[in-house]
Amino acid sequence: MEPRKHIIHMKYLLARLMLTEPEETFALYREADGGVFLLRLWEHVASDLPELDRIPGKGLSIWYRPEGEESEAVVLTFPPPQARSEAWYLGAFRNPDGNIRIFCLERGIDPLTQEPLAILAEFRPDGRANWGPTNEPRLDYFVEDVDAIIHDPSATPMAFTAISMI
Repeated sequence: MEPRKHIIHMKYLLARLMLTEPEETFALYREADGGVFLLRLWEHVASDLPELDRIPGKGLSIWYRPEGEESEAVVLTFPPPQARSEAWYLGAFRNPDGNIRIFCLERGIDPLTQEPLAILAEFRPDGRANWGPTNEPRLDYFVEDVDAIIHDPSATPMAFTAISMI
């Protein structure tokens, strides 16, 4: 099955917004009406697609963690993925040094077994880092995995693909 255009367009649009407008991202999604904005943006992206490519926004949600013991984070949940490269989660995480990093948990396919798996990816202005397979696709595991990367200065991704994100 090919990735659904609606989810892919939305994933990259939101990643670009998080990369180019990080402070606005945190300000918007920590507010109570952030979910309304997310749903409106979802519907706007759908309006540019053929009817058959549109996906209802069921499952869209926002999780916010204020700065405290861990870094500030905002994570957007997508409708459940059905094909490779579709996302479960896309999140902006503020490093201890104040820099903001954008991570995504995507559906992948194991090349040996052809079984679905969760792949942790990071979007950067100059491309996409692949951090490899990870735990089952649960929000708490996603956040734990990203926190571990953020707090480990020696952590390096498995691969990097140069693409212009901004």
